[in-house]
Amino acid sequence: MEGLKMDSTGEVSRRQFITSFAAAAIAAGTASVAASVAAIAGKNTPTVSLPTRNIPIASSEAALFPPLTQATFESVLRSPFRVETATGQSLNLKLIEVEKYESGTNLEQFVLIFQGSGDSVLAQNTYSIEHRKLGKFDLFMAPLTQTGRSHYYQAAFNRLI
Repeated sequence: MEGLKMDSTGEVSRRQFITSFAAAAIAAGTASVAASVAAIAGKNTPTVSLPTRNIPIASSEAALFPPLTQATFESVLRSPFRVETATGQSLNLKLIEVEKYESGTNLEQFVLIFQGSGDSVLAQNTYSIEHRKLGKFDLFMAPLTQTGRSHYYQAAFNRLI
């Protein structure tokens, strides 16, 4: 490669090698992007028109992703949640507590405590959760404790607001 200087043993330093190839990769990427832009700007380039919907971004995002805030979970306190495991097993958990933590001005911190019963115990993992009001979403949960046949799990939230 042009511009590489060899030392007295006829070798190129690792730093020179990496720097030269990084510069070459950036140059190649820039040339590729420039060629793509030039091709798109050409008069004979076919264009594709995609249909659009007049839905504000905030509304469409809210429909796809329910706001998982402390207030949202407080509104469904003591209601059942269906948990699906990777093996296809389903368990019912009940949200029994929403515990708020002191947060900064742009941070919302809270913990959800779920109660389950039976012989099945969930390991710490991300699970697909479904609730009749909140819909379906993924949630990272960890086992908390066990009393008798009841198993308790927690999910911690640290949300920028």
